[in-house]
Amino acid sequence: MSDKTVKLTNMSPDITKFQNDIRAKYAIANQTAKKGQILFVGSSLMEIFPIEKFQQEQDLGLDKIIYNRGVRATTTADLLEHMVH
Repeated sequence: MSDKTVKLTNMSPDITKFQNDIRAKYAIANQTAKKGQILFVGSSLMEIFPIEKFQQEQDLGLDKIIYNRGVRATTTADLLEHMVH
């Protein structure tokens, strides 16, 4: 979590642990992700949005893979910090 977020929010340690756990899961998944595809990021609304399921079950007319990397309680500062890692 970024220092800016810590100053702006008082997050429960449980949420912080969840964020770290899901980011670790994404880090593993990212090792096999194809470059040049579509990436969805954001907070809880994006995290629960089943875009990958839609793509598997329906023809969305795309020739790209969509990856969902939403993490609940994420701020823009958090997102920017994790993009460089």
